Amino acid sequence: MDFLNTHKKAVFISASVLLIAAAIITYGYKRSTFINNAVGYVVAPIQELATNIDRWFSEKIGSIKDFDSLEDSNKALLEENQKLKLQLGRLDMLEKDNENLRGLLDLSAKYPELSVIGADIIARDSNNWSKSFNINKGTQDGLKENMVILADGGLCGKITKAGYNYSQVIPLIDDTSSVGAQIKRTGDSGFVKGDLKLSEMGYCRMENIDLDAEILINDEIVTSSLGGIYPPGITIGFVTEIHTDVGGLNKYALIKLAVDFKHLETVLVVNENFEREFLDTTPSEGPEN
Repeated sequence: MDFLNTHKKAVFISASVLLIAAAIITYGYKRSTFINNAVGYVVAPIQELATNIDRWFSEKIGSIKDFDSLEDSNKALLEENQKLKLQLGRLDMLEKDNENLRGLLDLSAKYPELSVIGADIIARDSNNWSKSFNINKGTQDGLKENMVILADGGLCGKITKAGYNYSQVIPLIDDTSSVGAQIKRTGDSGFVKGDLKLSEMGYCRMENIDLDAEILINDEIVTSSLGGIYPPGITIGFVTEIHTDVGGLNKYALIKLAVDFKHLETVLVVNENFEREFLDTTPSEGPEN
């Protein structure tokens, strides 16, 4: 107690200094915290915005990279798809060619007595498929005028002009065509003629059929030896309708042709001239007695 009384002034001064120091430290700490909070309040949203912008750009750049990669993949797929389409087209063409060849082989086997040469159609009237067309064989291959043309199914037409490396063919379906024919089942005869209107549907007319002929629907019509050009027995088509002429003297029939003229690409040329053959076999007059 004597010490406090003796040193009261010094103790008071020391305590005052300590209190002031504590107050300053506490105030500085609070001030620092306030400033930090204020700065954080202002800076934090900016930092968050910057972070979001950075994230957005990163995502967009990634999306662009992914899009470029996807575009490259799509391009590669499109190219591959185009290649597959071309290959499929070639396969379809090969399949059609094989079908045509099989049809021609079957036709050739059906008429083994005929010598034939294969030929491709190289030109035709695009506006009228029933008109004349050209094939890629001619006189250099031994072809001549009036040689008979076959196709998958049966009779196709005849050569009307033979050039050196091509020939012109008039098809059976042409409205100027006329072929001696007969009903295979009965032997009754007539003439199959082209008709402009019927040709659009792949039909011809068989005319001059005897009124008493026993012709029936689905009867097969084949070539006869009438006319001296076509070998007998070649399939022309099949009966779909039977009518009587206006005069009531004969019958006529609509014939669905065996050859698909709209999709004709390859043919067989009968390498014989039957007109000459028939003329040569015509009996000659004997010597006078």
